[in-house]
Amino acid sequence: MKTFNVFRTIFYTILISFFITACGGGGGGSSSFTRTNVGVFVDDVVEGIYYKSGTTSGYTNEKGYFPFNNEKVEFFIGDIKIGEISFLPTDKLVFIQDILGLDRSNITDDRVINIATFLQSLDSDSSTDKIEIMRDDFEKFKDISGNIDTIDINTVLSNKGFTKKSKDEVQLHLSTTFAKYNKVSFDQKEKDFLYSQLYTDYFWADYVANKSYNKYTDPNQMITDFKYKALDKWSYAETLDDYIKGSEQEDTGFGCYFMGTSYINFIEINSPCEKAGLKRGDELIQINYINVTNENFRKAEVSGRPVIFSIVRNGVTMDINITPIVYNYKASKRYVYNSQDNKKVGYFIYNGFTSKSSDEIEEAFSYFKDNAIEELIIDLRYNGGGSLAVSSILLDKIAGFNNEDSLQFYLLDNLSVKENSYFMKDDNSLDLSRVFFITSEYTASASELIINALTPYLDVRLIGDTTHGKPVGMTGKYISSKYIYWLINFAIYNANDVGNYYSGLNPDCLVSDPVSEQRGSLDEKLLNEVLYYIENNNCASGSSLPNNFYTLIN
Repeated sequence: MKTFNVFRTIFYTILISFFITACGGGGGGSSSFTRTNVGVFVDDVVEGIYYKSGTTSGYTNEKGYFPFNNEKVEFFIGDIKIGEISFLPTDKLVFIQDILGLDRSNITDDRVINIATFLQSLDSDSSTDKIEIMRDDFEKFKDISGNIDTIDINTVLSNKGFTKKSKDEVQLHLSTTFAKYNKVSFDQKEKDFLYSQLYTDYFWADYVANKSYNKYTDPNQMITDFKYKALDKWSYAETLDDYIKGSEQEDTGFGCYFMGTSYINFIEINSPCEKAGLKRGDELIQINYINVTNENFRKAEVSGRPVIFSIVRNGVTMDINITPIVYNYKASKRYVYNSQDNKKVGYFIYNGFTSKSSDEIEEAFSYFKDNAIEELIIDLRYNGGGSLAVSSILLDKIAGFNNEDSLQFYLLDNLSVKENSYFMKDDNSLDLSRVFFITSEYTASASELIINALTPYLDVRLIGDTTHGKPVGMTGKYISSKYIYWLINFAIYNANDVGNYYSGLNPDCLVSDPVSEQRGSLDEKLLNEVLYYIENNNCASGSSLPNNFYTLIN
């Protein structure tokens, strides 16, 4: 049995944030866009509030949705500023109280009542709890500017022909909203627990300020304010429900991602995008024959309704039918290539160390062993990390054959207590002398651990770009079924005591990653670079193998 505790060191936020870019909003054209975080403005759902964040702007839709790109978001009715947020609460809901920095249960504060009175009085349909602000009504306030706390709402509503809601009506609506939407509250018990973890278990606990934390209404806001900002780019909190979905490899939407352009860069395996036949490098230009923007892409992704993607592929425009759904993705694909001199090379695309992916690792390495591969390529270019327990399993497959009971890596906490993980040989461990990794700036955490841990035992070669630089990890801690807190609480070192690679791990061959090329294709630049190195023991530097030197077995 493995002599290593199971650490759930999920790195999803890093991975996700890599696919978030500043996006152009508004009009037509094929603007730069991507899937972003989506927030919901609630006093029940509020439709028709104007949001502005950097170059992105628009109106909350019928579900109260607005985009959040890790920038400040301001909210307006006409030119009256309702408030702003600089972070998105963990549950993605933005209450009036969140804007004001108050507990969500507070329905007596005059500022809360003032904003709620304004919004509720503009509701065009009193038959539902939802607030619908018509565009014509919104425009009536374009001649009034300033923050809402400086404006006499009673006078303004009366002058514009609206009937002001009574205080009792407003508070009842606020109370109903709180009961309906605040399923996961960041209560005092949660705050006390989070602070105790920051002050004791957190890797940089010595830098945590001894100050009051009662004001915080969201755990990520509290973590941001208390963490050691000089090094910690990773600590975060998520709901336990989101964690469970992630560990089960469950996602929602289309499953294709864009990096600052309208070209697809990454497609989740088994996602609607993959099943619809979309490919890396496809340019998305229209949705339902309307020029694509940040806003209509986000709306389509959360709609649950079939849409038509108009794409350009190799200069040809085509339409693809696709429906956003809840789906279970796969973390990996595996291939075997055979050279003209009968050398077999295994290629493993691996996108995340999720707990479920251990079965995928087992199947892939069984296949590699059955095909008697001599060389192994592991593609981690979009792998932001994950479970250390799964990392240990992958290490066993790569180097356990000749290194059973040798030290894989060790963890060091803030009290210098060490915990070791050891190699174990199993039926699918390969007999290798070297291994190749395809890397990028998105290769992080557990991915970097794998590379660093193998260096004392194998000839390890990196092809691509410098990795992210995360030589630390976190163990998920929780006190209830509400939140799980991922605070950095250990550093990671290999058997030669090498760690602290905050600047990343540098490649042996620096090679760009053209978005138009398909991962696993023998025409792909990065894969070709690795195959060239396998044959010549040096970087290609512009050279290439003869045509059809390698062929795909499967």
